Amino acid sequence: MNGLVYISTSSVSNHKQSDILCSMLDYSEDMFYDLTIQCDASGKGLGSCLLQNGRPIAYHSRALTDAETRYASIEKEMLAVVDAFESFHQYTFGRFTQVISDHKPLKMIVKKPLRKAPKRLQGMLLHLQQYGTTTT
Repeated sequence: MNGLVYISTSSVSNHKQSDILCSMLDYSEDMFYDLTIQCDASGKGLGSCLLQNGRPIAYHSRALTDAETRYASIEKEMLAVVDAFESFHQYTFGRFTQVISDHKPLKMIVKKPLRKAPKRLQGMLLHLQQYGTTTT
């Protein structure tokens, strides 16, 4: 024997899948635990992760439509937040949820009165009012 350990790839992939499912199913409906959404936008897509106690619960990503690729960067970032809340609706509706974004201007727009935001952002901000959120 040459000292090498052979592992079948099917058992490794099954083990990885079970690890992923275990981390995905680690959701507690207890209102004591706050939820966190981390989201980001790029030139071609949106991505977000739902966290509880710093552990991922669910992931979501999608490509931007042709029209959405022409949005300003702040509009894409806000679209990522709205898209995350829509995709994680069953987790976030009726619960306080913290949003973490790396886009500084987005944090300032959220703090301003709704009437001072650009029209497209006003619609997105109105859509987010059904959720209890804070942006950091």
